[in-house]
Amino acid sequence: MRNRLPEEHHVFAAALPDIRAHFEDAAKRSPDHFFVLNTIAEDLKQAEERLAANGPDSRYLESIRVTLIHAAEGVHYYPMIAHEFETALDIALHHQRRIKGPGF
Repeated sequence: MRNRLPEEHHVFAAALPDIRAHFEDAAKRSPDHFFVLNTIAEDLKQAEERLAANGPDSRYLESIRVTLIHAAEGVHYYPMIAHEFETALDIALHHQRRIKGPGF
């Protein structure tokens, strides 16, 4: 995920609500991993709220982006949820393609 998650802050910010929703749904579907998945969803929700209240902040967005990357890298503790991070990455890449246009 480290080398594939979009680095453009506006892309990551645009994808944030969908990524958060994904982790919320994943938490509901996976009672055994609810705590981990819900914690990630709550962190992303707080990020959304902060961005909504304060406007775009590239340092904060980078911090949230790095936190998500570190969580994905720590997935070896929870191999059953690795696919949830791949889905989150797919969501971000979809937003990147949509924002950059058809030639991307």
